[in-house]
Amino acid sequence: MKKQVIVILSLVLLVAITLGAYLFVRNNNQEKQKKESEDAAALQLVDFNSSNINKIEIQTPDGDDYTAVIGAESNVWELTEETDFHINVYFLNSVVGSLCNLTATENAVGVLRL
Repeated sequence: MKKQVIVILSLVLLVAITLGAYLFVRNNNQEKQKKESEDAAALQLVDFNSSNINKIEIQTPDGDDYTAVIGAESNVWELTEETDFHINVYFLNSVVGSLCNLTATENAVGVLRL
């Protein structure tokens, strides 16, 4: 009888230790995922839908200003002014697509580098 009680108590203790370890690991993982999510949100610089952009203003190093807009019927980037050159619509689509989810590589809040 005494051996059975010891075996039962040992099993109960083993189950309690296992359950405690499981709960500790699960809670630790949830906190880690929450921190990673907060860190990722802190690195998000801008967040917008790229299809909402319909105008881009371009300034050259020479000081010339150009405006590209999405054509109403063609749905392609077009310059508003007549020029001697054509714009690369694929490049403008790439720029807009890259900027819509711009993120930083590190959080530099409060960091001053000289």
